[in-house]
Amino acid sequence: MNNPFPAGLLQPVGASLGLATDLGLGIGYNYTNRRLPLSEQYSLGFQHEFWRGTVADVSYIGNFTAGLPVAAGLNFIPTDQLGQPAAFYNQRVTNPLAGLLPNNAALNGATAVRSALMVAYPQYSGVTAAHVPAGKNRYDSIQLSIRKRFGAGLNFQANYTIAKTLEQLVLTNAQDFDLANFEKPRLEKRLTIFDVPQKVSLLGTYELPYKGGNRVTKTTLGGWKLGWNWTFQSGFPIDFPNAAPLEARSAKLPAQERSLGRWFDTSLFPRLAGPVPFTLRNFPTRFPDVRFMGFANYDFSLQKNFNVIRERVKTQIRADFINSTNSPYFTQMVGNPPNVTNANFGQINPQQNNSPRNIYLEFRLTF
Repeated sequence: MNNPFPAGLLQPVGASLGLATDLGLGIGYNYTNRRLPLSEQYSLGFQHEFWRGTVADVSYIGNFTAGLPVAAGLNFIPTDQLGQPAAFYNQRVTNPLAGLLPNNAALNGATAVRSALMVAYPQYSGVTAAHVPAGKNRYDSIQLSIRKRFGAGLNFQANYTIAKTLEQLVLTNAQDFDLANFEKPRLEKRLTIFDVPQKVSLLGTYELPYKGGNRVTKTTLGGWKLGWNWTFQSGFPIDFPNAAPLEARSAKLPAQERSLGRWFDTSLFPRLAGPVPFTLRNFPTRFPDVRFMGFANYDFSLQKNFNVIRERVKTQIRADFINSTNSPYFTQMVGNPPNVTNANFGQINPQQNNSPRNIYLEFRLTF
């Protein structure tokens, strides 16, 4: 058979190299002994009708999920071998892999940096295992609601939620992964990036009760309907800076001291990124109590239906006010995570994350 690859072109090696495939390079693979995530949902609620058409209920709702996929780097220096001066790890020593890794000049010479030879798989520049079923997620909430069915021109719904969502999906240090038991790593327990501890929403409609008068006043003042949709919620948590705090206290500032130029107490952190090389990280990856600004949005509408030509011809005028107070909402820091070496450390990115005020005017003719 003729060679399908003309001279000068690279030919795929396939599996011809056997265990020597990709030696010296970084490799990644999917953990094959993985199971599907298991989600357990549970709830308990009470409901009571106070008067005709108005119902209140309170519920506890929770969810726990296990077996979520986690990725881990397997080439790390063991914990019991850390703590030496940086010069110890950066020293060049005799390389037992010399000449065996032509794909990696740094690992193929007569000598190599000691730290590169202290990992579990020194024949590779990096090894990543993906989809290890070790992650967890937990949601707990108390939800209160009052609903009034339409009557006397009014219907509304009010909701209030207190909740907390925690996740265990990341390693604080690569050394927290157990090479002898892949499914039992020490994962950091932290708030999810979309955790909202409190949320209130109010929505409804009301038909203005004007029925009397002559035809002119009835046409002018009657038939108006007001609608509203108001939402208030806590801000999302902020990622922790890339350095350990100088003191064991909160970085949360009082509301009157916060500004876009200084959203949390930056004096709590050094101006040198951490952790120190060849040491373990001893600070979290997400704040437990420092959050972005809360979200407050006020939408309302006003509409009127009336007949001015004949009974079968209906007209409607309507005005919608979206974000009627024109309240801006910011959900990004300068740098992610906030970088202590950045001149703008601790500042909120002034890029608005919601739409400015919009007013829509509509006239409709139906026949």
